[in-house]
This record gives sequence, structure tokens and C-alpha cells, in this order.
Amino acid sequence: MVRKARDEDLGRQVKILEEVLREERRRSETLKTRNAFLEKLLDFAPEAIVLADSGNRITRVNRAFTRLFGSTSEEALGKTCDGLIATGEKREEGQEITRRVSQGEAVRVETVRYKKDGTPVFVELMVAPIRVGQEHIGDYASYRNITERKQMEEKLRESESKFRAAFEGSHDALTLTTRDGRFVDCNRRALELFGLESKKGFTEKRPAAFSPPFQPDGRASSEAAQELIRKVFEGGRIVQTEWIHQRKSGGSFPAEIIFAPLRIGNEEVLQATIRDIKERKRADEEKAVFQDQLRQSQKMEAIGQLAGGIAHDFNNLLTVVIGNAEMALMDLGRDHRLYTVIEEVKKAGQRASNLTRQLLAFSRKQILQPEILSLNEVVLGMKKMLQRVLRENIELETRLIPDLGLAEADRGQMEQIIVNLAVNARDAMPSGGTLTIETANVDLDEEYARAHLEVTPGSYVMLAVSDSGIGMTKDVQERLFEPFFTTKGRDKGTGLGLATVYGIVKQSKGSVWGYSEPGRGAAFKIYLPRVKKAGPGRKQRESDTKIPRGSETVIVVEDDETVRKTVLMFLKKYGYTVLSAATGKEGLAIFRAHKDPIHLLLTDMVMPGLSGKDLATQAKRLRPDLKVLYMSGYTDQGIANNGIMEKGIHFIQKPFTHQELATKVREVIERKDE
Repeated sequence: MVRKARDEDLGRQVKILEEVLREERRRSETLKTRNAFLEKLLDFAPEAIVLADSGNRITRVNRAFTRLFGSTSEEALGKTCDGLIATGEKREEGQEITRRVSQGEAVRVETVRYKKDGTPVFVELMVAPIRVGQEHIGDYASYRNITERKQMEEKLRESESKFRAAFEGSHDALTLTTRDGRFVDCNRRALELFGLESKKGFTEKRPAAFSPPFQPDGRASSEAAQELIRKVFEGGRIVQTEWIHQRKSGGSFPAEIIFAPLRIGNEEVLQATIRDIKERKRADEEKAVFQDQLRQSQKMEAIGQLAGGIAHDFNNLLTVVIGNAEMALMDLGRDHRLYTVIEEVKKAGQRASNLTRQLLAFSRKQILQPEILSLNEVVLGMKKMLQRVLRENIELETRLIPDLGLAEADRGQMEQIIVNLAVNARDAMPSGGTLTIETANVDLDEEYARAHLEVTPGSYVMLAVSDSGIGMTKDVQERLFEPFFTTKGRDKGTGLGLATVYGIVKQSKGSVWGYSEPGRGAAFKIYLPRVKKAGPGRKQRESDTKIPRGSETVIVVEDDETVRKTVLMFLKKYGYTVLSAATGKEGLAIFRAHKDPIHLLLTDMVMPGLSGKDLATQAKRLRPDLKVLYMSGYTDQGIANNGIMEKGIHFIQKPFTHQELATKVREVIERKDE
């Protein structure tokens, strides 16, 4: 329409000029009058105008021409128009326009012309012949500056090109949807994501075609999609949501979608950025599991530190209680009226001692004496004992692989683990069932380690104990290894069985996991690092029927006065000469002052000022032949690394009986390897 109006405008202007010329000829007006009229007509025109004679020589230019091209009227007159403002192929174009105009044709083109300084100018050029009757007396040309419009069009083309490149090259699936919910375009990634081969198969569909019938919130996908599209268009803003999509093959996947309203040309469309978040969802789930495990681990660690501290202090008290009870029983006859009472005190102290040992096991502060062993041998060696632990209505089944690898662990502690798990399984099968113990070689990979906190990928020996009992709820499973947590009735359990298992396994550099469902039994799997070296075999423990005596000199260094007095009483009773000190500093003073031999240093590990280990180091400088026996209520980093006794260290765990102390003292004094 604009072009037609301009053509009509050009025609009207030409007719006006023709009429002017005719009127001039008819009326024979003076040349001055005609030129004055043309001057006004041309100079008030907003567009650059050129008048040329029949030979295409410029006879007149207006002010807009000189402003546009930078040439003065004097420079333009007499020259051909395209010789003045066109170059190269554009000059040839101008010659072609001149030829067509000479044949009576009016021409309109968009082209490039050049200013006097060489700067290109985009123009809309209109050229028409001026005729008087049948005579071609000249040409009329107008130049409208369209440089700005052309630049905008070029920028738009570049923008569209960049948009298309970004659209097709995006790593995310991109789609364009109309307001009424029709797909009009998509990129290559969208085709890959939905399993399509061509865009035709995509643009023929609506969004609901790539979704299951219903979304997780219960809404029909077709209605939910249309409502979402309407919301984005009406709101005019970016909206982010999650959606379940479906591939052509039928498989579904969760997606994160970002909707953004766009205008392309005169059409409003909705761009959807679709990202498959299946892996991210799985990672989030793994992260949640990991965080739960981390919280549980931190809680267990905190409880362990508390339990270890309690056990340490309590063991000192039990050493005194049990020791004094034993000494009293030795002095009293069985017919004494207080004998039974004191015997019950001793039994209670021993039961309390067992509890503190379990607390130390849980808190990983007990002393282990690991050896290279086969879990198969441990299980087979316990079968008879386990049959006594279980009821007659419970069947014991073992599945032990013949080529089981070796593990480095404390045999006694492993036996304790099996007993604790067997007792728990027995109590979970009140009506009978099957207890299964199995072993296997397993390799835990990176994926398993990611899902299980504190597990290092590698080769392990697995010990599994499972039952066909009542199972456990999720809430119970979350507290399985907490000390004093139990589902048994009052007086039927301390809640330390599984806590002890947890502590022993962790201290042995392994991991333990419980699996259960209500009504479907429970299984506990223990993983211990597999080792290649063979062990020396199990050492047979000798049971001493006679308590050994001695006559050597022993110095006892213990900061707890009641414990110190009890130990002194024990040692004196069995013939030893005993010196005592309350601190390491006092002990060193005795070593320096005492002129006679001192055969053994019996020292507590944790004391104010000088520790037991530091005391022993300095004392051995004074007396190189000195033997050392450490005692403590829990393991100390001075003599053990993560609870594993250092080579050449002798240790006795509090609380101990007078028989255990006398036997250990005699053993250390008589050793020849120091």
C-alpha cells in the first residue's frame, strides 16, 4: 500500500510538472517565473530530488539531495546522476534504470548509493520520465533514505539467525507452542529426548501427546498443560515447573520445564526449555540418604564419646567395688553371715563390668588383639554353642563359601558379634523359624560407596546373619545401633547388643548394615576388609587354676586413690613389694630416690600432668631393664592406634579381678623379649 501510494504520489508530481510546463509553453511565461516555482517545489520536498534532461544530465538538485549525498548543486549540475552517486555495479544498475526510463517506464528500486566521501546510503529510488505530449524532455528521480530501516532489518536477520543457531544448538530440548497449544517448532535435542526422527512428527502433536495420561498430582495431562500455557501467556512472565514426560517408545521421565512467552514477528509463542532431571532426582535421593546416614553417624559418634567417658570413670569405680568384694570374700568363710551379701555385690559389679565393656565396644575405645582369621572357622567353631543359645524350634542354617578370603579381626570380638546377632534373631522369632549365617567374598564399588556413608570401595569379606522373624519398622531401623535402645520388654535386654556389634565392626575398619521389613524378617550384613597375608593361627588360651605369686618390687602410679589402694592390696596379698605414687611426677621421684631394683611399673594411662606413656619413657631411661604394664578404663592413643595395641605394649583393662591382675603382672615380669 505504501509503495502504491508513493507511485501515485510520483505520478501526481510528474503530472504537476507536465501541467506546469504545458502552462508555461501556452502562456509563454518567463523562465524566471518557471524556475522560481520549481525551486519552491523541489526545496520544500523532504526527499532528495534530481531533475535531468533527456540526455540524463543533471539540471537541478534540491537541498535534501545536497544534505543526503554531500555534493553541492554546482558539483552536481551537468553530470549524470549515477556517475555522481553510484559506483561499480551500482553504476551499471543506474544505467539499466536510465534505459528503462527512456522507454517510458517508471522504476522503483531499493538500492545503495554513495555520498561524496564514499559512505554508502541505502535508498528507495523512484525514477520516472517527464513527457510533454509525446516528447521525452527529461527525468525525475527521488531518493528516500532507508539506511536506518535497512540496518534494523539486518539486525533483525542477525538476531533471528543467532536465535536459530542457539535454538538448534541448545543442550536442552526447546519447543515453541502457540496460544492454542499447538507445537510449531522444536530443536534437535527435543527430537532426541522424545525419541522422534523428524520435526514433522513433533509439530503434528500437542503437549499432552508426550505425557502420560495423568501427572503425579492426579491432574489429567491435557488439561494441566493447557492451563499452564494459558497462565504463562496471560501472566506474560517466565514460569518454572516440573512435569512427567513420555517418550515415543513409552518410557517416562521427570523433566524441569521453563516457560517463557516470546513474540516472533506478529505471532505470540511460548518457548519451553525442557531438561531431563532423572539423574538429578536420583542424585537428590542419594543425597537425602547420605544426609540421613551422616546425621545418624554424627549422632552415633556423639553418643559413643559420651559412652566412652562414662565407661572410663565407671571402670575405676568397678575396679574398687569388685576388688574389695573379692578380698572380703577371701577373708570371710562361706559360713559367714555377710559372705552371700558380699558375693552378690561382686556379681553385680561383674555384671556392671560387662555393661561397661559393651559401652567401650560401642564407643570404639576397647583394646583389640586382631589376628588374620577365616570367618568360616569362627562360625563353625561356634555352632554347638549357638545351638544352646537358640531354642529347639529355631533351625540354624550355615551357608559358608569354601574359598572365603581372610579378615584381620579380634576373634573373641567376632564371636561376640555372632552371639549378639543370634540372640537378637532368636528373640525376633518367638514362634520359631530359621537363623541363617552366611559368608561371601564381595567387592564394593563406587556406586555402593556413594549410597553408604563411610564405606570405601574395595574387596571385603561379608558375614551375614538373617532370620525369618517379625521384622522391624523403619522407625526402629533408624535407631538400631543406638545404645540402650530396645524393643524388648523391661528386664529382657539392655539395648547394647547391636550397639556392641556396631562398635566392634567400626573399630575393625568395617561396616555393618541392617535390612528389614515388618513381617519379613531381618538381615545384618557385616563387611570386613579382605587381607591377603595368612595368620599364625589361633593361640590356645591356657586357664590358670592357681594364682601366681611373686616377690619382685612393683611401683603403682594411679591418680585415683581408691583404685590405687585396691591395686596395692592385690599385689601385697600375692607377695610383691609395692611402691605407690599419685602422679607421674611423684613416680619419677621414687625412681630416682629408690636405690634397690624396681622390676615393674604398673601405671594408669590418663593422669594429670605426666601421662603414663611419658612416665614410662622417662623411667626406662633411668632403669633400662624396667618392665611396664599399663592399665586404663579405655583405650588411649598413647599405647594404641584406633584401639589396636602397639607391638611390645602390655595392657590390662579396668575393671579387673585380683586373679587377672596377678596373672598379668607375673606374665609381664617373666617375659624375655624386653
